[in-house]
Amino acid sequence: MNSPMNLFGSLIAAAALSTPSVLFATPVTFADHDVSAKSLADAPKSMAAAAAFDTAVGAVPIINFDTTTFGNGVHSTYTNIVDATACTPALGGALDCGYNTTVGGSKFLLDLPTSQFNGIVTFSFDTPVDAFGAYFTGWDSNGHNLTYTTIGGATVSLPMPPGGPSNSVGGTAFFGFIDPGASITSVTFNAMGVFVKEAVSIDDIRYRPLASLPPAPVPVPEPGTLTIAGLGALAIGLYRHKRRQQTLF
Repeated sequence: MNSPMNLFGSLIAAAALSTPSVLFATPVTFADHDVSAKSLADAPKSMAAAAAFDTAVGAVPIINFDTTTFGNGVHSTYTNIVDATACTPALGGALDCGYNTTVGGSKFLLDLPTSQFNGIVTFSFDTPVDAFGAYFTGWDSNGHNLTYTTIGGATVSLPMPPGGPSNSVGGTAFFGFIDPGASITSVTFNAMGVFVKEAVSIDDIRYRPLASLPPAPVPVPEPGTLTIAGLGALAIGLYRHKRRQQTLF
Protein backbone atom coordinates (compact mmCIF):
# COMPACT_ATOMS: atom_id res chain seq x y z
CA MET A 1 0.00 0.00 0.00
CA ASN A 2 1.32 3.45 -0.89
CA SER A 3 1.81 5.84 2.00
CA PRO A 4 0.60 9.45 1.62
CA MET A 5 4.24 10.60 1.40
CA ASN A 6 5.02 8.19 -1.46
CA LEU A 7 1.90 9.24 -3.32
CA PHE A 8 2.63 12.91 -2.65
CA GLY A 9 6.20 12.51 -3.95
CA SER A 10 5.00 10.88 -7.15
CA LEU A 11 2.53 13.69 -7.77
CA ILE A 12 5.19 16.35 -7.11
CA ALA A 13 7.56 14.70 -9.61
CA ALA A 14 4.83 14.67 -12.24
CA ALA A 15 3.89 18.28 -11.61
CA ALA A 16 7.53 19.43 -11.68
CA LEU A 17 7.80 18.34 -15.28
CA SER A 18 5.24 20.98 -16.22
CA THR A 19 6.58 23.75 -13.96
CA PRO A 20 8.27 26.56 -15.96
CA SER A 21 11.92 27.30 -15.14
CA VAL A 22 12.90 30.60 -13.54
CA LEU A 23 14.42 33.22 -15.87
CA PHE A 24 17.11 35.59 -14.58
CA ALA A 25 17.39 39.17 -15.80
CA THR A 26 20.36 40.24 -17.89
CA PRO A 27 21.47 43.77 -18.81
CA VAL A 28 19.61 45.35 -21.70
CA THR A 29 21.71 47.82 -23.70
CA PHE A 30 20.70 50.77 -25.88
CA ALA A 31 23.60 51.75 -28.11
CA ASP A 32 24.50 53.20 -31.49
CA HIS A 33 26.99 55.63 -32.99
CA ASP A 34 27.42 58.06 -35.88
CA VAL A 35 30.85 58.29 -37.48
CA SER A 36 32.40 61.79 -37.55
CA ALA A 37 29.19 63.41 -36.24
CA LYS A 38 30.03 66.84 -34.87
CA SER A 39 26.57 67.61 -33.48
CA LEU A 40 23.36 65.79 -32.64
CA ALA A 41 21.95 67.06 -35.93
CA ASP A 42 24.45 64.70 -37.59
CA ALA A 43 23.77 61.83 -35.18
CA PRO A 44 20.34 60.30 -35.89
CA LYS A 45 21.33 56.78 -34.82
CA SER A 46 22.70 57.96 -31.48
CA MET A 47 19.59 60.04 -30.88
CA ALA A 48 17.36 57.06 -31.68
CA ALA A 49 19.23 54.93 -29.13
CA ALA A 50 18.83 57.68 -26.52
CA ALA A 51 15.10 57.96 -27.26
CA ALA A 52 14.65 54.20 -26.85
CA PHE A 53 16.51 54.27 -23.53
CA ASP A 54 14.47 57.24 -22.27
CA THR A 55 11.23 55.48 -23.17
CA ALA A 56 12.33 52.35 -21.33
CA VAL A 57 13.41 54.06 -18.08
CA GLY A 58 10.79 56.82 -17.92
CA ALA A 59 11.37 60.18 -16.26
CA VAL A 60 14.75 60.08 -14.49
CA PRO A 61 17.36 62.61 -13.30
CA ILE A 62 19.70 64.00 -15.98
CA ILE A 63 23.10 65.62 -15.39
CA ASN A 64 23.68 68.11 -18.23
CA PHE A 65 26.56 70.11 -16.64
CA ASP A 66 24.78 73.41 -17.37
CA THR A 67 21.95 73.50 -14.82
CA THR A 68 22.80 70.22 -13.08
CA THR A 69 26.18 68.88 -12.04
CA PHE A 70 27.40 66.25 -9.62
CA GLY A 71 25.77 66.27 -6.22
CA ASN A 72 22.52 65.01 -4.71
CA GLY A 73 24.14 61.67 -3.99
CA VAL A 74 26.05 61.37 -7.28
CA HIS A 75 29.85 61.63 -7.28
CA SER A 76 32.60 61.46 -9.89
CA THR A 77 36.32 60.81 -9.79
CA TYR A 78 36.67 63.26 -12.65
CA THR A 79 35.04 66.69 -12.67
CA ASN A 80 36.61 68.42 -15.67
CA ILE A 81 33.48 70.33 -16.70
CA VAL A 82 34.29 72.54 -19.68
CA ASP A 83 32.89 74.24 -22.75
CA ALA A 84 34.08 74.07 -26.35
CA THR A 85 36.97 76.48 -25.68
CA ALA A 86 38.76 73.66 -23.84
CA CYS A 87 39.02 71.63 -27.06
CA THR A 88 42.24 73.14 -28.32
CA PRO A 89 44.03 72.08 -31.51
CA ALA A 90 46.40 70.06 -29.31
CA LEU A 91 43.41 67.86 -28.44
CA GLY A 92 42.32 67.61 -32.05
CA GLY A 93 40.04 70.63 -31.97
CA ALA A 94 36.34 70.74 -31.17
CA LEU A 95 35.40 67.90 -33.51
CA ASP A 96 37.83 65.38 -32.02
CA CYS A 97 37.43 66.54 -28.42
CA GLY A 98 33.64 66.33 -28.31
CA TYR A 99 30.82 68.78 -27.72
CA ASN A 100 27.77 69.72 -25.65
CA THR A 101 24.61 67.71 -26.34
CA THR A 102 22.15 69.66 -24.16
CA VAL A 103 19.67 71.82 -26.06
CA GLY A 104 20.53 75.42 -25.19
CA GLY A 105 23.56 74.32 -23.17
CA SER A 106 27.30 74.72 -23.62
CA LYS A 107 29.10 72.58 -21.04
CA PHE A 108 30.09 68.92 -20.86
CA LEU A 109 32.47 66.60 -19.03
CA LEU A 110 35.81 66.22 -20.81
CA ASP A 111 37.48 62.89 -20.04
CA LEU A 112 41.13 63.52 -20.84
CA PRO A 113 43.30 60.44 -20.23
CA THR A 114 46.43 60.75 -18.13
CA SER A 115 48.15 58.19 -20.36
CA GLN A 116 47.66 56.62 -23.78
CA PHE A 117 45.60 53.69 -22.51
CA ASN A 118 43.96 55.12 -19.41
CA GLY A 119 41.04 57.53 -19.48
CA ILE A 120 39.03 56.24 -16.54
CA VAL A 121 36.14 58.12 -14.94
CA THR A 122 33.91 56.56 -12.28
CA PHE A 123 30.44 57.72 -11.27
CA SER A 124 29.20 56.53 -7.87
CA PHE A 125 25.72 56.68 -6.38
CA ASP A 126 24.68 56.99 -2.73
CA THR A 127 21.29 55.59 -3.72
CA PRO A 128 21.79 52.49 -5.91
CA VAL A 129 20.57 52.63 -9.50
CA ASP A 130 19.56 50.03 -12.05
CA ALA A 131 19.98 52.07 -15.25
CA PHE A 132 22.57 54.46 -16.69
CA GLY A 133 23.04 56.17 -20.04
CA ALA A 134 24.84 59.12 -21.64
CA TYR A 135 26.04 60.72 -24.85
CA PHE A 136 29.72 60.22 -25.68
CA THR A 137 31.33 62.53 -28.23
CA GLY A 138 34.76 62.74 -29.78
CA TRP A 139 34.05 59.05 -30.44
CA ASP A 140 36.62 57.93 -33.03
CA SER A 141 38.51 55.00 -31.44
CA ASN A 142 37.65 51.39 -30.67
CA GLY A 143 37.93 49.45 -27.43
CA HIS A 144 36.05 51.76 -25.05
CA ASN A 145 34.21 49.91 -22.32
CA LEU A 146 31.88 50.51 -19.43
CA THR A 147 31.81 48.52 -16.18
CA TYR A 148 29.36 48.68 -13.30
CA THR A 149 29.54 47.37 -9.74
CA THR A 150 26.65 46.24 -7.53
CA ILE A 151 26.19 46.37 -3.77
CA GLY A 152 27.36 42.77 -3.46
CA GLY A 153 30.63 43.60 -5.22
CA ALA A 154 29.78 41.89 -8.51
CA THR A 155 31.08 43.64 -11.64
CA VAL A 156 29.70 43.55 -15.16
CA SER A 157 31.68 44.82 -18.17
CA LEU A 158 29.81 45.93 -21.27
CA PRO A 159 31.43 46.54 -24.68
CA MET A 160 30.57 49.89 -26.21
CA PRO A 161 29.96 50.86 -29.86
CA PRO A 162 33.04 50.95 -32.10
CA GLY A 163 34.55 54.16 -33.35
CA GLY A 164 34.92 55.02 -37.00
CA PRO A 165 37.51 53.98 -39.57
CA SER A 166 41.16 54.68 -38.82
CA ASN A 167 41.03 57.97 -40.74
CA SER A 168 37.85 59.27 -39.08
CA VAL A 169 37.90 62.22 -36.68
CA GLY A 170 35.37 62.74 -33.92
CA GLY A 171 32.02 61.03 -33.78
CA THR A 172 29.01 60.59 -31.52
CA ALA A 173 27.61 57.64 -29.59
CA PHE A 174 24.87 56.98 -27.10
CA PHE A 175 25.25 54.13 -24.67
CA GLY A 176 22.82 53.10 -21.97
CA PHE A 177 21.86 49.98 -20.10
CA ILE A 178 19.20 48.67 -17.73
CA ASP A 179 19.85 45.79 -15.34
CA PRO A 180 16.45 45.04 -13.75
CA GLY A 181 16.73 44.14 -10.10
CA ALA A 182 20.40 45.15 -9.78
CA SER A 183 21.56 47.54 -7.07
CA ILE A 184 24.37 49.40 -8.85
CA THR A 185 26.65 51.62 -6.76
CA SER A 186 29.14 52.75 -9.41
CA VAL A 187 29.65 52.97 -13.17
CA THR A 188 33.13 53.29 -14.72
CA PHE A 189 33.91 54.44 -18.26
CA ASN A 190 37.36 53.74 -19.71
CA ALA A 191 38.40 55.68 -22.80
CA MET A 192 40.99 53.60 -24.62
CA GLY A 193 43.38 55.48 -26.87
CA VAL A 194 44.96 53.70 -29.82
CA PHE A 195 47.96 55.80 -30.86
CA VAL A 196 47.47 58.94 -28.76
CA LYS A 197 45.59 60.02 -25.68
CA GLU A 198 41.90 59.71 -26.49
CA ALA A 199 39.79 62.65 -25.34
CA VAL A 200 36.11 61.72 -25.01
CA SER A 201 33.37 64.02 -23.78
CA ILE A 202 30.31 62.91 -21.82
CA ASP A 203 27.01 64.76 -21.52
CA ASP A 204 23.36 64.36 -20.55
CA ILE A 205 23.96 61.51 -18.11
CA ARG A 206 20.75 59.69 -17.20
CA TYR A 207 20.41 57.34 -14.22
CA ARG A 208 17.49 55.65 -12.47
CA PRO A 209 17.65 55.44 -8.66
CA LEU A 210 15.99 52.36 -7.23
CA ALA A 211 14.11 54.62 -4.82
CA SER A 212 12.22 56.09 -7.80
CA LEU A 213 10.78 52.73 -8.85
CA PRO A 214 7.26 51.73 -7.77
CA PRO A 215 7.00 49.19 -4.92
CA ALA A 216 7.53 45.61 -5.98
CA PRO A 217 4.26 43.70 -6.42
CA VAL A 218 3.23 41.14 -3.81
CA PRO A 219 4.58 37.76 -5.01
CA VAL A 220 1.93 35.52 -6.54
CA PRO A 221 2.52 31.74 -6.44
CA GLU A 222 3.53 30.30 -9.79
CA PRO A 223 0.96 28.00 -11.45
CA GLY A 224 3.31 25.08 -10.86
CA THR A 225 3.42 25.83 -7.12
CA LEU A 226 -0.36 25.91 -6.90
CA THR A 227 -0.53 22.65 -8.82
CA ILE A 228 1.86 20.90 -6.44
CA ALA A 229 0.00 22.17 -3.37
CA GLY A 230 -3.33 21.05 -4.80
CA LEU A 231 -2.04 17.61 -5.71
CA GLY A 232 -0.56 17.20 -2.25
CA ALA A 233 -3.90 17.98 -0.61
CA LEU A 234 -5.63 15.58 -3.01
CA ALA A 235 -3.19 12.76 -2.19
CA ILE A 236 -3.71 13.16 1.55
CA GLY A 237 -7.48 13.30 1.12
CA LEU A 238 -7.54 10.10 -0.95
CA TYR A 239 -5.36 8.31 1.58
CA ARG A 240 -7.61 9.29 4.50
CA HIS A 241 -10.72 8.23 2.59
CA LYS A 242 -9.20 4.82 1.86
CA ARG A 243 -8.20 4.33 5.49
CA ARG A 244 -11.73 5.24 6.59
CA GLN A 245 -13.21 2.60 4.26
CA GLN A 246 -10.81 -0.05 5.58
CA THR A 247 -11.85 0.78 9.16
CA LEU A 248 -15.54 0.43 8.35
CA PHE A 249 -15.13 -2.98 6.70
